[in-house]
Amino acid sequence: VTAFVADKQTFASWYDLDDHVVYGAVVVPGAAHICGIIEQSKELEDWNSVEVFNVEIREAVVIDEKVKNIQWQYVHTKGQFEVRTM
Repeated sequence: VTAFVADKQTFASWYDLDDHVVYGAVVVPGAAHICGIIEQSKELEDWNSVEVFNVEIREAVVIDEKVKNIQWQYVHTKGQFEVRTM
């Protein structure tokens, strides 16, 4: 099991946070998760390419401006990943 930690600044480096607002809430786009997972997988395995399939995003990751120092953990286990709020 390997875990990577992302925070608001990490997400801001992947995309413009103000570009993905749903019903007034800033959410992380699914594509941002996929890009992050691909980059992390390449770092973990020193791969030149990654195949992504059977992706299921069960709920949105909301960036709550009121919560300070919130972090998300990307947990990789045997070719699968899960995003957790810390």
